[in-house]
Amino acid sequence: PRSRSVASNRSRMLDALRRLLAAPTFADEEETRVAAILHTMLLGCAGISLVALVIQLVALEQTQVALLIYPAAFVCSSGLLALVRRGLLQLAGSIFLLFLWAAITFGALTYGGIRSPSAGGHILVVIIATLLFSGRLVLMFVALSLATLAGILAVEELGYLPARLTPDTPEVAFLAHFIHLFSAGFFLYLAVKNLQDARLRARQGASKADDLLREATAAKTYADNILASMAESLIVLDPRGVIVTVNKASLDLLGYT
Repeated sequence: PRSRSVASNRSRMLDALRRLLAAPTFADEEETRVAAILHTMLLGCAGISLVALVIQLVALEQTQVALLIYPAAFVCSSGLLALVRRGLLQLAGSIFLLFLWAAITFGALTYGGIRSPSAGGHILVVIIATLLFSGRLVLMFVALSLATLAGILAVEELGYLPARLTPDTPEVAFLAHFIHLFSAGFFLYLAVKNLQDARLRARQGASKADDLLREATAAKTYADNILASMAESLIVLDPRGVIVTVNKASLDLLGYT
């Protein structure tokens, strides 16, 4: 009995964890799509924050900044996940993109200026905005990224770049490029998958419409056959008294064709 109780508790814990990690669904299909993307990204950010904190504490030096940045990133991701579950998708997506924009801009200003690998990270802002929003919000984040790049260039040309916060080594540059390429590939994969899912839903909708049309046609044919085979006269009128249908027995009785 004790082993069954332990197994039952473990099963309940796993079910609770699955529900916690599952993306929320809404009545609107578009909201469900956006929520799934945001949920995946925020869970990834929360997990990366924890892993990065552990790596920083165990393998790297200068952990004071990490003790602030990585827990803050985890808390922010968790808070945005709560907003997503409440259906505040546009608010959660906008806050996430603004945080991402600020982190990319800060990284570019403190590591290489306009030549920094971080500067290219603004393409992530545009990709994610395209995945989450449409219309003016997408254009707003595109304009924000372009203006930021121009601002970084102006700051560098004027000689006002702040001091580097990370060493200028090939390993750091490789890590930055790796993160950006991995992130861009992941979000482009989400974009392509969304297009494929939309095409599949369109095909399924068209197939369902065809099935309904066939069923309606078959039902009409069945009803027409019943009416035609009736020996009794039958006349169907609408609420205004207009004749809609008559069967052959009615035509024979009344002498009409």
